[in-house]
Amino acid sequence: MKKETANKIMEISSIEYDKIAKDFSQSRNYIWEEMDIAKTYIKNDDNILDIGCGNGRFFGVAEEKNANYTGVDNSEKLLEIARNKYKTKTKLILANAISLPFENNSFDVVVSFAVLHHIPSKELRGKFMEEVFRVLKKDGVFIVTVWNLWQKIYISKIIKYALLKIVGLSSLDFKDIYLDFGKQKNARYLHAFTKREFKKLLSSNDFKTQKMSVLKRKNGQGNFLAICKKF
Repeated sequence: MKKETANKIMEISSIEYDKIAKDFSQSRNYIWEEMDIAKTYIKNDDNILDIGCGNGRFFGVAEEKNANYTGVDNSEKLLEIARNKYKTKTKLILANAISLPFENNSFDVVVSFAVLHHIPSKELRGKFMEEVFRVLKKDGVFIVTVWNLWQKIYISKIIKYALLKIVGLSSLDFKDIYLDFGKQKNARYLHAFTKREFKKLLSSNDFKTQKMSVLKRKNGQGNFLAICKKF
């Protein structure tokens, strides 16, 4: 993918999530299984960074462990929802995941739930990983999920955009798609990670994957989950 195309997708993503913020937040009002799993890796007084925090729901998990929570997101509207809900209890910052406004070695735990697949291009996903590594302390833990799009509900989309790519009608990379959200057409860009590709990306820098699994939802859909450690 061309650099200018990837940058444009990032800009549009922020705009689109502002448009769907209210409905999106209502669809994310409960704690996912991976968030409960993440809780076991948090110690009292840890500094926690939540990349792509959305409406801030992971704050409740971090609060149980008396952790210092910071959330970042590229949607100001979602951050407004989080601020209204949690008031001054937490630190919420408008920021881009590939250029985090923090010093090196700032956090004990970094979490990112269902965000990485929204980052366009192999280059920018690499920068995402570099930023996580930079802000995470030595021996810190990175907990990350991406959607597993290799399921019946999404396969037709993957095939559609691959064919458009082949005939020169798409500027996306192979395994990239757009998904609607309610009445908003093509509101969300996603990359369809394979498990092998996900694992390879996570091995960049000096991360070591401690655990990788596939989480299944009641609706049959699922996420890839990885627990990584910085060495």
